[in-house]
Amino acid sequence: MKNILILTISWAVSSFRPTIIPRSPFYVKATNKILNKWGNELFSVSSTTTDLEETAQRDIASMDEWASACGVERCQGFQLVATNKENEPLDVGAMTTVDLPAESPVLFVPSHIIISADQSKNEIGYIEAAENLFYKLGTIDHTPYFYLFLKILIEYELGEESLWYPWLNSLPRYFSTGASMTHFCCQDCLPPLVGNLALSERTRFRQFFKSISYCDLISQYTKADKKLAKWAFNIVYTRGFEDGYGDVKIV
Repeated sequence: MKNILILTISWAVSSFRPTIIPRSPFYVKATNKILNKWGNELFSVSSTTTDLEETAQRDIASMDEWASACGVERCQGFQLVATNKENEPLDVGAMTTVDLPAESPVLFVPSHIIISADQSKNEIGYIEAAENLFYKLGTIDHTPYFYLFLKILIEYELGEESLWYPWLNSLPRYFSTGASMTHFCCQDCLPPLVGNLALSERTRFRQFFKSISYCDLISQYTKADKKLAKWAFNIVYTRGFEDGYGDVKIV
């Protein structure tokens, strides 16, 4: 008998010894240099980054191998399965091939591969101008998500040098969120309540996109890439969750 599971996830304590040592989060080895008209380097980004085209293939197999190498443990019978209909973008879910008691843990995720808003802010540093803007607009509660958003952009720039590259390369490229819709779709194609919620998300994305400019650790190229920013925004708001202790995490 096969059972679809709601995942109960645990993370490691300090005694866990990871099999992969995370690289410095801001180290880039292979780069593409962007030059100005005088031949001076403006900035550089990794030569191998995640393909963000909606038709790009999600590399689930490499992510699965990466997770195991990082120490992720699974319950008996746990497996990833495609849940999308034919001719739809790949969607992935989890199921088990054995019966399990309700609320049984199915995954153990070591702490060093959990992306935390608090840890991201510690790595990036306090960005006063961005936080002042969030306060002014009455969206200060979204500040943790903003630091996760910046963390995703920084790891994207690192390409294959990022510890999380296999995970990033396995994520969806297509989203049907408010941030991904046009103003016309939000206002004229949706019921009023849903349309207003979608418009609020579009407004929040514009705030995030504007606030990238305040982060010195992100290249000018990335700061101008709205498609990349929208993808990172969608990743954070579809994968991030509040842990109950004041932090927001992506597991």
